[in-house]
Amino acid sequence: MDALDLARWQFGITTIYHFLFVPLTIGLSVVVAALQTAWHRTGRAEYLRATRFFGKLFLINFAMGVVTGIVQEFQFGMNWSAYSTFVGDVFGVPLALEAILAFFLESTFIGLWIFGWDRLPRRVHLATIWAAAIGSNLSAYFILAANAWMRHPVGYTVDPVTGRAHMTDVVAVLTNPQAWSTYLHVVAASFVVAGLFVVAVSAYKLLHADKAPHPSEPGLFRRTLRAGLVTTLVAGAVVVYSGDHQAKLMAEYEPMKLASAEALWETTDAAPFSLFAVGSPEIGEVGAGRNFVDLEVPYLLSVLATGSPSGEVQGINDLQRQFTERFGPGDYTPDIPVLYWAFRLMIGLGLAGVGVGAVGLWLTRRKAPPVRPWMYRVAMLGLPAALAANVFGWLLTEMGRQPWTVVGELLTAASVSPGVGLGEVAFSLSLFTALYGVLAVVEARLLWRYVKAGAPGPRPCPVSRRAGSASPTPPRLHLLAGGVVDLPTVWFLAIAVLWTGYLVLEGFDFGVGILLPVLGRGVHREADRRVVLNAIGPVWDGNEVWLITAVGATFAAFPAWYAGLLSGFYVPVLLIVVALIGRGVAFEYRGKLDDPRWRARWDAAIVAGSAVPAFGWGLVLANAVRGVELGPDGVVTSDLPDLLNPYALAGGLALLALCTLHGAVFLALRTDGPVRHRARAVARRTAPVATAAVATFLLWTVADHGTVPTATAGLAATAALLAAAVLIVRRREGWAFAATATAVAGFAVALFGALYPAVLPSLTDPAFDLTVANAASGPYTLGVMSWVAAAFLPLVLLYQGWSYWVFRKRVTRAHVSS
Repeated sequence: MDALDLARWQFGITTIYHFLFVPLTIGLSVVVAALQTAWHRTGRAEYLRATRFFGKLFLINFAMGVVTGIVQEFQFGMNWSAYSTFVGDVFGVPLALEAILAFFLESTFIGLWIFGWDRLPRRVHLATIWAAAIGSNLSAYFILAANAWMRHPVGYTVDPVTGRAHMTDVVAVLTNPQAWSTYLHVVAASFVVAGLFVVAVSAYKLLHADKAPHPSEPGLFRRTLRAGLVTTLVAGAVVVYSGDHQAKLMAEYEPMKLASAEALWETTDAAPFSLFAVGSPEIGEVGAGRNFVDLEVPYLLSVLATGSPSGEVQGINDLQRQFTERFGPGDYTPDIPVLYWAFRLMIGLGLAGVGVGAVGLWLTRRKAPPVRPWMYRVAMLGLPAALAANVFGWLLTEMGRQPWTVVGELLTAASVSPGVGLGEVAFSLSLFTALYGVLAVVEARLLWRYVKAGAPGPRPCPVSRRAGSASPTPPRLHLLAGGVVDLPTVWFLAIAVLWTGYLVLEGFDFGVGILLPVLGRGVHREADRRVVLNAIGPVWDGNEVWLITAVGATFAAFPAWYAGLLSGFYVPVLLIVVALIGRGVAFEYRGKLDDPRWRARWDAAIVAGSAVPAFGWGLVLANAVRGVELGPDGVVTSDLPDLLNPYALAGGLALLALCTLHGAVFLALRTDGPVRHRARAVARRTAPVATAAVATFLLWTVADHGTVPTATAGLAATAALLAAAVLIVRRREGWAFAATATAVAGFAVALFGALYPAVLPSLTDPAFDLTVANAASGPYTLGVMSWVAAAFLPLVLLYQGWSYWVFRKRVTRAHVSS
């Protein structure tokens, strides 16, 4: 076993685990929005109760989907740097669109929906959940467009010098027939999962109606049962239609996958559909493959693949010979037994779930629920069947592409990170597997507890409030004119801005998390900790999207930089990702149970999940400025002891101290009462430490890597920290926060200024430096990304700024108690 094998296992485990939550998020977001719309239109309290009940379950699942999705973005650069370098130029536009149109939309408006029940007018609050739902579904399209390109690459060319793919036609990439067909199929399957989730929960509650906490609960769940059954059946019809179209596309663009999924060894006219087959042990050897046992339905495979009962379907042996002639010697067959059974299990389990919807609707056609307990139990089994069908569908999709990561262009064996060893991948695989196992138990426990607790009893409807003053004016776009624009430099500056925005916004989140046990103590410990967390509750998720956007933009604009940075800093990045996962889940889950030990564990996760990234990003950025052992092939050979050098450690400590001060000042500005007083005292004590740490590190940076921008930004950061110390003493929290934000921005600008024009300097030989020029994507991709950013980024800033305006009032104990 080598690093490639473990990297494939890790990709499979993390991807399938992530996709357990994605379908439910996509479908349930729309279901919850529809329930709230029904309440808005009718005013019936039962719809509001259903919205709140399924909304809680949706948020528990949403939290897991978000944090497991972070791993996906990072692991491409960590374990698959050769792949990232090859595809980064092509993936640029889908990633840019996903970040700007989907991630920001989803994360910002989900926070507004959670915390805005009594702060927003009813219609505006309803619009927030629809915006979040639209963001989830948009995100799916852009991800699937990128995935479809790997199976059917279009709109690109390969540079013969660098060996990297370059996009030539963005419209072809985004309208790839594999993309929209897969999107229709995946989203429809997601609604089947969501519908069966509602059915399973409602059936469970009706099965135990005698234990209902409120007499009106059975009537409520009878309605949601019917709604879930209707959703399942309608979405199931779309799944069947889109699945038929997928089979025809498979026959056209991925004939080896179709032949392998059917164990069809020889090209056949009027091909039958295999129901059960036992093949030969010589799988993959040309001319040796055959089936000893095969139960078939005549003509059905030809109908599915070509639309004609006499249509020709290519076989495995013929395709193997064709690929050998085209691409050279090798085995071009995927794992045939896995594909064969994944295909059948996907179809069988999926149809079983849809069958639950059809039979359930028939049994409840007179609006009377079935009275036999076994019927409810069967209804509950539809959910695991649908989830398993989704898993087997992705196994078919991903393993059917093998041995390619990009069909016809890049083999999986050539896609792995060359500088990452077996031990590092084994460590990350073990860590993620253990972490995901624990989180699965936690989510299952929370879902079970909230399902058993049932829907809240009738209560007064949320009070609508008038909207505040006008939204902030969107920033003006200054169009570049006069001469040829140096797009790589523009995108280096854009990435510097994104990282700066992330550190400024997430920096105070980190500081708040670090200070949680310091500011929440004593008799009112829990109330004060809730005050601390509620200060960032509505915005932390949106702040974290700046990281996803910054990393995604780096992947798209500078694939070699992304690949070298994440694979070269493997262990620090791994620890940062794990910390962010624990922190994100902790924010969502700590208040779900009224148990001091439960909250204490999640509080520890918040502290560690805030301190580790704050220190880690300082360490990574400082090492990027200092340089790494980098060869001519772009592979980083620096090991962990090399990365723990004095300069990098000073950078990590400086950013940790700076974030702690930034968070203390933020809490002094956003809270009132004892928490405010403690935060102000912590800020006074932290300011001299942060100023000394930052000034020392930036002086070191200027001495070793000094440029005019670095020196200027360093002076501005130090001056801002000195000003913040004075303003804190004078209790001018607003101006003090502006000063610490300026200091964080100056810190980031100083580092990026010291880096340019390199993006990853080489300590081995300056000739091996990755620079803005040699690491960039092609001008076509950078140009399209520039238009996307210019068109949509102002809108993102506008509605994210509005979310801060909505939650501008100070948080107090009285606020969290209500």
